[in-house]
Amino acid sequence: ASRQRGGGVSATASNSMMLHGPMYTIMSNVQLNETSHKKYVKELKQLYAKMDHDAFMFTFIKMIKTAMVADEGNEYADTTLLFCSKFVSSYDGEDTHPVLIDMCKWLLTTISRNPHIRFRICQFVNMILKALGQEAALDDAICDRILEYMLHRLHDTSPNVRVQAILAMQRLQVPDNPDDPVLRAYQFHLCSDP
Repeated sequence: ASRQRGGGVSATASNSMMLHGPMYTIMSNVQLNETSHKKYVKELKQLYAKMDHDAFMFTFIKMIKTAMVADEGNEYADTTLLFCSKFVSSYDGEDTHPVLIDMCKWLLTTISRNPHIRFRICQFVNMILKALGQEAALDDAICDRILEYMLHRLHDTSPNVRVQAILAMQRLQVPDNPDDPVLRAYQFHLCSDP
């Protein structure tokens, strides 16, 4: 796309900004309370249908990053991430939706020195797993990545991060299997976690 003189914005960039504006509005509104989340999930799905997947994910993740840096007790960040987990898990179907795949890929490859971000990543994965429900099935590759990431987070220096990792892993547990890695990790931390 070509640029216009005088600092103007090209038509392509303008169209992109027009579509991203509603996402900013939705994300601003969802942090206030949970009562309108269902309505905004529907609106965000409609917006997703109008946008290119990669452009949508870029902006959506950018907005999630804002909530990720908030302190652990920040009510607005909690509500925003809860909404995002509802949206990401709202697509039904036999196959895992690309939004969920890309969100998990981003979350599970993000490395941060900031304990708030590590806490939020584990918390958000936990929220997504809860929002998917008990009967939902995830691709084995995603489950394996979540398990690997959370097992690593069990050794985090922050106890709050470890707690969120434990909570996120409970959906991946196979209680009947005595060699289950989640069960073994739980047993280890029951005996040795400070």
